[in-house]
Amino acid sequence: MRDYSSYTSLVVERSETGDVLTLTMNGPEIKNAATAEMHTEISEVFKEIRSDDDARVVVFTGAGDIFSHTADLAWYSRIDSREWIRLMREAKQMVHDMLALPQPLVIRMNGDAIGLGSSYVSLGDFVVAVEGSKVGDHHLGMGLVCGDGGAMTYPFSMGLHRAKEFFLLGREFTVEELHEMGVVTRVVPREKLDEAVQEVVDKLLESPKEALEFTKLTLNRMMQFSSFLSTDFALGHEGWTWYLPPSQKFLADMREKHPVRE
Repeated sequence: MRDYSSYTSLVVERSETGDVLTLTMNGPEIKNAATAEMHTEISEVFKEIRSDDDARVVVFTGAGDIFSHTADLAWYSRIDSREWIRLMREAKQMVHDMLALPQPLVIRMNGDAIGLGSSYVSLGDFVVAVEGSKVGDHHLGMGLVCGDGGAMTYPFSMGLHRAKEFFLLGREFTVEELHEMGVVTRVVPREKLDEAVQEVVDKLLESPKEALEFTKLTLNRMMQFSSFLSTDFALGHEGWTWYLPPSQKFLADMREKHPVRE
C-alpha cells in the first residue's frame, strides 16, 4: 500500500481495512492555519491519492476543534514575490486535484472553516459539520481577489447570489444556514461527529468502486469546467492584487501584529 509517512503538517491515516484515508491538518497551535509547509503538502497529497487504488473514500479534517482558520499571518505577511508565485501555482494544483479526485471526499468539519479552509469545504463531496461552526472568506478585506477555489465552486452549491453575499459582502455563514442551502450534508453535535462521518463513509463503501467513482466524477464535471475556465483568471488576478497598495498595507499591518515566532 502507498506510504504517506513523509508528510509532516498532515497526518495521513489508513483504516484497518485499507480503503479509507483520513487526512488531518495538524497545526493546533495556530488553528490549522495554512503554513508554507502545509500549503505545499496539500497541493501534493491529493495528486498522490488519485492514484492510490486501495483508497476508496477520503476524509479531510483538522486537528482539535477548528477545521482551518485563515493563514499563519506571521509567515504569510512576510513572503516574498518568488514564494507568492509558488503559492499561486500550488493553489491551482490543489483545486485541480481535489476536483479530479476519483474517490469521494468527505469533509469532517470539526469547527470553523475560514479563508483557505472555506475553499477546502467547497471542494468536498460531503460536508459533515459540528453545530455552530462558521464558514467565511475575507480575501477582499485583505485587498485580494478570491482566487483559490471557492469562487469557482460555491455558486454551484449555494447559488450565485448567495455566493456574492459570501464573497463580496464578506458574510460568514453558519453551517446550519449552509445545510438549508444544500452546501452542508449534515450538522451534528460535536460528540456525534465521528459517528455521522462514519455513517456517510459506510454508505459510500456499499457501492462498487468504479461505479461510485465515475458517478462522482460525472457529477463534478461542471465544477471542473468552471475551474478550467476560471482558475488561471482568478489566481492571476489574485497574484496581481497582492502587489497593489491595499494588500501591501494589510500585510504591513499584519507584520506589526504578528511578530516572527522564535
